[in-house]
Amino acid sequence: MNLLDLVEKNIFLNKLFKDGITKSVKIAKLDLAKDGRSEMNVHITQEPSIEVKKWGVWGKHYNTINLVLSGGSIVDVEVKNWDKLVFCDLMIKKEGDLFYLSQEDENSHIKLSCDGFLFKEIRVHWNDEA
Repeated sequence: MNLLDLVEKNIFLNKLFKDGITKSVKIAKLDLAKDGRSEMNVHITQEPSIEVKKWGVWGKHYNTINLVLSGGSIVDVEVKNWDKLVFCDLMIKKEGDLFYLSQEDENSHIKLSCDGFLFKEIRVHWNDEA
């Protein structure tokens, strides 16, 4: 599965990443709320399929897209060494009504289950780690 599969209202995202998100990503922020208004920021270092003039030129003005997702009800979460999370593959599977996300390397991991997210906004920036 692809990250875009768990995002509702993703018409713009499907244009931005016409082949889906195929490169490594990093879950950079996770806000949990009991009322179902959780938010997740995912940093993406994949060049977009289309040019967005207000962002500038990929590789010159920005090299990271910060995808802000909101509204997801997160059921379970497990994190090890949050400060050591790096760009790596995001594994996604769906079982019943829930999506299961996991991202791990030898030093850290994050695993969570949720019912999906809504596309909220996109920010771009330069990231020396990317």
